[in-house]
Amino acid sequence: VHKFCVVDMSSFYLDIIKDRLYCEKSEGKLRLSAQSAIYEILNTMVRLIAPILAFTSNEIWLSMPHGKNETESHIMLCDMPAAKADRFFDEEKTQRWNLVSALRDDVNKALELARADKTIGKPLEASVTLYLDEEAKERFGKISDMPLSTIFIVSEVNVVYGKGEGNRGESFDGVTVKIAPCTAPKCVRCWTHSHTVGESTEHPELCSRCVSVLS
Repeated sequence: VHKFCVVDMSSFYLDIIKDRLYCEKSEGKLRLSAQSAIYEILNTMVRLIAPILAFTSNEIWLSMPHGKNETESHIMLCDMPAAKADRFFDEEKTQRWNLVSALRDDVNKALELARADKTIGKPLEASVTLYLDEEAKERFGKISDMPLSTIFIVSEVNVVYGKGEGNRGESFDGVTVKIAPCTAPKCVRCWTHSHTVGESTEHPELCSRCVSVLS
């Protein structure tokens, strides 16, 4: 449970969705879907840990929202969660996310090196270029439609099929990662660097995403 909370949730999923929770429309699909996922995870996990962490799990239970058919008075009056493999588990999607996770590990290592040598400050200041050799090209094709800049928490991701200078990947074979400062201006609301900043006369300091949210 601790590994799941620290690695899968805090270091990966929650880190990625902070942007949409803070910056998307409060009733927008992206934000609501993230909140729904968090609720499903919490509602399941708190039941699973109840026999071991009885008091802690009940404190969580009394503080969280509940569905209309759930017992609110005490976690011990609730059933164990039923497996929902048919709803949530998909082998193809699992394989895709494993590839994304491996690539993200290599990008994070490159970002840390770039921060150490003062190339960038925060990851959102970075423009990431992925150089993919023939070995990596086919595997990358399975995840090329993913929102990689969001997943890496950077402002820009460029993909080049061929060799280039940078940090050779260790988790995603065949990739070389180059980090450079993003030249686009910074949005004062979401802190993402975007070439759309300045396009709006009403909100010249905002990117197009933030302009859309505010309107």
